[in-house]
Amino acid sequence: MRMRNVARKTLAIAWLAPLACFDLGTLQTDPDAGPTGSDASSDVSPAPPDATPESAPLDSASPVDAGPSWRLYSNIDTAAHRTAWTDVDLASVWTGANAPPPRGIVAATKLTNFDRLLVWADDGRFYVQEAGVWKAPQETATVFPTLLGRAFRGAYHQPNKPTPGVEEIVLVDNPAAFLFSYSAADVVSYRSQVTLADEAGPFGAPKGTKKLRWVTRSWNPLNADASTYLAEYSMYEGDDNVYFFDATALPTNKWLFSAAPLFSGKTNVPPKDSIAVGWRDDSPFSPVNYFIVKPN
Repeated sequence: MRMRNVARKTLAIAWLAPLACFDLGTLQTDPDAGPTGSDASSDVSPAPPDATPESAPLDSASPVDAGPSWRLYSNIDTAAHRTAWTDVDLASVWTGANAPPPRGIVAATKLTNFDRLLVWADDGRFYVQEAGVWKAPQETATVFPTLLGRAFRGAYHQPNKPTPGVEEIVLVDNPAAFLFSYSAADVVSYRSQVTLADEAGPFGAPKGTKKLRWVTRSWNPLNADASTYLAEYSMYEGDDNVYFFDATALPTNKWLFSAAPLFSGKTNVPPKDSIAVGWRDDSPFSPVNYFIVKPN
């Protein structure tokens, strides 16, 4: 089946991107960066304005590595396991030298093109796991200086954007979104800031007027069907709906939490009001959905 053209196109508009490039802390220049994009948005700006943080901003100095471990919920997305979620202490999974704290997690995303789990914590550090091993953490303000003072709530990615072998990373502090590229050499390049807009009804997510609670994206770049090439689920503050977006570049559905495909008909579902972070591991042999849940 030939994929619809729109599935390979930019999912919204193109951004102009003056770049500041950081190799996990080392300032570089990226003269070859081109346009990039994602999501329904407007008002492109090359550099972010001053921001007033709303909660746990990037430069927060609050003591976060204390208290009980948060819980990690997982659901293997294969026929034999889809009906049950399992949960364990995050402290029992994220172990070893350089592991993130098992609490205070702000955002996480798992890349598709290469084996990297990216984690942002409210201790002000950015963590990268490769092949099950945690690299030395970096100060988030060093790797992502444009996020200074921002209370971003989630992260998601797009493989082969803007060029093959590179992944686009988007970090969100609604209505602002910050676009970066991430390479296999762990080079992070700032691309642009955009202003998100509410998507059109009846299923559109309130990206311009409400704060993101969590977002998870599934990518299947080899799938020729635009409706399954991308599957994005998201939830927002003060909103009981889970919103769905796919590579047709249209918001296509929404459900109350218990009726959403991630949770409907499953046992041991993560508690709706305690989910802090979500992501998807797109391994072709054993894809897994993950949520980190705060204690009550």
